[in-house]
Amino acid sequence: MRPQELYAEIGALHEEIGKRVERLAFLRLDVDLWDPDGLRVDSGSPWSAEETRTSLEADLRRTEEALSTARAGLESAWSALGRLSAD
Repeated sequence: MRPQELYAEIGALHEEIGKRVERLAFLRLDVDLWDPDGLRVDSGSPWSAEETRTSLEADLRRTEEALSTARAGLESAWSALGRLSAD
């Protein structure tokens, strides 16, 4: 694959990851709006419903941040790749 072909591929991947980051943000906001009093956990769980919801929200936030960081790295690579070409 030549640099100019890879450039389009990296650009599409950058865009796709951006959409996933945005989707994770919306999912996390949804979780934040859940009424803790309306949630239940399995009877055998040592965690409360609020602890579980808080953990879920934190996991989604960490994933969102990791993907954002990956997207920034990909953007740098995309920029560098834009300076290359091959016959």
